[in-house]
Amino acid sequence: MIIFHGGQDNQITSFNTERFYNFLSRGMQASSYELDAFIRFFRIPGMFHCNSGPGGWVIGQGGGASAAGVPFASANNVLAALVQWVESGTAVEDVVGTKFVNDSVNLGVAFQHRHCKYPLRSTYLGGHHKSLSSWECL
Repeated sequence: MIIFHGGQDNQITSFNTERFYNFLSRGMQASSYELDAFIRFFRIPGMFHCNSGPGGWVIGQGGGASAAGVPFASANNVLAALVQWVESGTAVEDVVGTKFVNDSVNLGVAFQHRHCKYPLRSTYLGGHHKSLSSWECL
C-alpha cells in the first residue's frame, strides 16, 4: 500500500495520516523497517487536499492534465511505483514531486522536490532550494 498526504491539506489534517501510521506500528508491534514490507507513507509538503498547492505536488495522482506532465515511472508517479512494487517486488524509497509553473504543464516545470517515505524527512543540504540535489531523505 502506498499512501500520501499533503502537508497543507485544508480538509483533513496531515497529522491524522501520521497518527494512523504510528498507531499501526504500535498495534502491530512493528518497526518502520518491518512496515516497509507492505506500506509506504509519503508526506507531501506544499500539497493541499490530494492536489494543487505551492509545493511539488504532482506525483501522478488523479490522472489529469498534471499527471500527463510527469513520466509514468516509479520515481515520479505513485501508481507506477505501486505497479513496480506489486509486479517486481521493488518498492520506492522516495517519490519526486513536480511543481509546474502556474500549475500548467504547458508552461514547464518550476521545480521538483524529493518526498521521502515516512519516518524519513526531506532534509535541506544546501545549495539552491529548488534544486533536487539540495535535498536528501534523512
